[in-house]
Amino acid sequence: MIRARACLKCKKYILIHPNNPVNQVEIKSFEKKHLSHTIMTVGFGEIKGIYTSFKSNGVSKPSEDRNITSFEKKEREIKKS
Repeated sequence: MIRARACLKCKKYILIHPNNPVNQVEIKSFEKKHLSHTIMTVGFGEIKGIYTSFKSNGVSKPSEDRNITSFEKKEREIKKS
């Protein structure tokens, strides 16, 4: 299952890639920016299409328009089989 950290107030999320150190830095940046908001860990399917992706450079993309990472492709392949 693909998991994400989601801010309930801003409707933004960041995907969790447990073995990616760059992603861990981005998650800390997300949590720092949304420090006073309610943040929770959810399955990506629960927020897809409702929330927008958080980008540390300040640019957000709707979840439908974002590029799918290789991690997500592998997860989808596993779910299909």
